[in-house]
Amino acid sequence: MSGYERSIRVAFDEKSGEVIEAEQVFDTAKNGFITRRQFHRDEIELYCCECMQKLNVSTSKFDRLHFKHEPYHQPCKLTDSSLSPREIDEINRVFLAKESLRHIELKNKIGTRLAIIEGIEPGTIAIDNKVITLGMEKRRPDVYCIYKGKQIVFEIQLSNLSLKYLLGRHEFYRNNGIYLVWILDNFDVHDQSQMTRDIKYLTPYENFFRLDETVEHFQLNSQYKLPFLGQNNQVMTKWMNKPVKLSELSFDERSCDVYFFDFVTSKAQTEQEQQRIAAQRQAVEQKELETRRMNAAKTKAKEIIDTIKDIKKREGMVYDWVKENISEFDEFEVEVLNAELKLNIRIPGKKPALNRWLAEAKKHDSSFLSFILGCNEIRLEVNDTDDSGLTSLQELYSNELLISKYHFAKALFRRGYILTHEDEKFLVDLLGQKNADQLVVFVACSKLKDRELVDTVYNHQALLCIIESSKRQSITGFRYKPHEWAAFGNNAIEHYKNYWEYIEIAFKKYGIWNKIINADRKGTFQKKLQQLQLPPQAFDFDPVFLELYPEIIA
Repeated sequence: MSGYERSIRVAFDEKSGEVIEAEQVFDTAKNGFITRRQFHRDEIELYCCECMQKLNVSTSKFDRLHFKHEPYHQPCKLTDSSLSPREIDEINRVFLAKESLRHIELKNKIGTRLAIIEGIEPGTIAIDNKVITLGMEKRRPDVYCIYKGKQIVFEIQLSNLSLKYLLGRHEFYRNNGIYLVWILDNFDVHDQSQMTRDIKYLTPYENFFRLDETVEHFQLNSQYKLPFLGQNNQVMTKWMNKPVKLSELSFDERSCDVYFFDFVTSKAQTEQEQQRIAAQRQAVEQKELETRRMNAAKTKAKEIIDTIKDIKKREGMVYDWVKENISEFDEFEVEVLNAELKLNIRIPGKKPALNRWLAEAKKHDSSFLSFILGCNEIRLEVNDTDDSGLTSLQELYSNELLISKYHFAKALFRRGYILTHEDEKFLVDLLGQKNADQLVVFVACSKLKDRELVDTVYNHQALLCIIESSKRQSITGFRYKPHEWAAFGNNAIEHYKNYWEYIEIAFKKYGIWNKIINADRKGTFQKKLQQLQLPPQAFDFDPVFLELYPEIIA
């Protein structure tokens, strides 16, 4: 070692077994030089209380005597320049406290009482005379023993200790695989001093021990923090006291911590219980919320259903208020409304609700049918048949009291109605060739995947019949004879100029173009074609065209 080195305030005399304080033995020059002579005559053998390395009695140029490490000594914390004077003073006071009557009393009581405990290995108890070495570091614990194969040291704390000192002892023994038990004689867990807080959080278990001097055998008073749940399900802790025997202590092999109560596990279990209770409460609250929501939705649904029944009984009433209110329902309320309506529940021997309404409707029921078919929130199974196999479309067209059947059919197709072969036969027999254009529209609507396009099909009935006649190569939907292709073509070019691009491509794709040319003996169609001045083309039919006739543009 070279450069400035702090003088050592206390030293351990190996021969007397006492700690010597520099201020006392060097209080006068006479006493100082007496101590120096004793040292050189080997009457005293001095060691550093911290590192257990030999010390010299040294003098300065002003004849000031002090303790000092021998030259080239190993590192010692007492000579560490990073320690403040206050920290050095605290460490020295610890060494001096070891010579106090209270300190001597406690370590002797601990050592004596340990000797009669089952599991203590004979001859392993050492009271202040066991030196433990780790590398260049040495420690002399207050009490040492081996219990059931575990090395345990007891360190008594009577004075304030710095965090560095506490951590130093803790890490030293842990690195040696030795379990450290602090005996805290004047410790108050409720004290807010820095040292108290440092000791509290030195280990995660937060267990603290004091020697129980009310009994003759070895027993510790354990203070530990107990987690529990408060009235509002918050995790709280309180300090508990319990007398414990050595056999009741637990030993953490990983950290070499000694504890009676496992605060870490208990806190985790308490937090799990907190989460369970919170989840349980949340589930109850959620159920209560759902119940209130369900009751509110049922009340709204009942009000709507009662209003519908009331309006249906009266002639000339409209359903605008009902439809507007239903449109403001959220998803859940719509589900409840349909569950209360029960329109999709089939009752054996009875017609499905929609089929029955269509079969039994009178003229004044038109507004009800328009409402029930036009309100998308109300779910209807439009493709149900009754026990005799009649479809809703057949029920509609069989009811002679209803007008605007074509309008109601559109509402059915918008709802997803699928035309059956029986429907086609039924309509052919009922409507005849004069209304063949309606059947063309129905077939087209039934093929649509996107039923939002039903209105477009209805709005372009004639254009649809022109393209469909081309595809079938048979004039349908118009009152032309089967061979009157020239008249058919003239009608198309004369009255549907805004959609001529659709018509022309269909004529050519399906081979009708040549049929019209061949049938045009007077040249009327070709003349119209030559004189044709197309207006701006309309493309509102495009979505229907692309869905129904993809082969035309393939």
